[in-house]
Amino acid sequence: MVDHLDELRTRAVRIVIVFVLALVVGFFVAQPIIQYLIERPPVAEFELNVFSPWDSLRIYINVAMLAAILISLPFAIFQIWRFVSPGLHDKERRAALYYIPVAVVLGLFGLAFAYFVVPAGVLLYAVPRAIDGTDGDLRDRPIFLVHVQHPDPGDAGV
Repeated sequence: MVDHLDELRTRAVRIVIVFVLALVVGFFVAQPIIQYLIERPPVAEFELNVFSPWDSLRIYINVAMLAAILISLPFAIFQIWRFVSPGLHDKERRAALYYIPVAVVLGLFGLAFAYFVVPAGVLLYAVPRAIDGTDGDLRDRPIFLVHVQHPDPGDAGV
């Protein structure tokens, strides 16, 4: 049982090392990616605003992290497969090899959908509401919030 956990730890460490290296690469490619996305329509038609001193840094780090995830994900999936496959029967291994290409293709379709369809839909929904001013008043929308009441530190022991 310990050998199995050692192998799991070794593969997890490999995944983390590759992710950190991919994150370094992500920091180098983040600015060109952001510039590319800013210059593409429909974003190029809008004036971009920064509302906090941290917005630019947050966007830069988010893009770098996303790039690192996309770069390191194939290696992570391969490491997971190498860990799991010895425990599978031949029939299960063959079945999984049919599902993996389908999952990759569907993942690429999901990325294409997120890039080409979702932003246009969001803009079609959000821009008219921003222009006519109906997006600022949250009282008109059904919002369900959970309120957690924190005890007052001054009431401790009373």
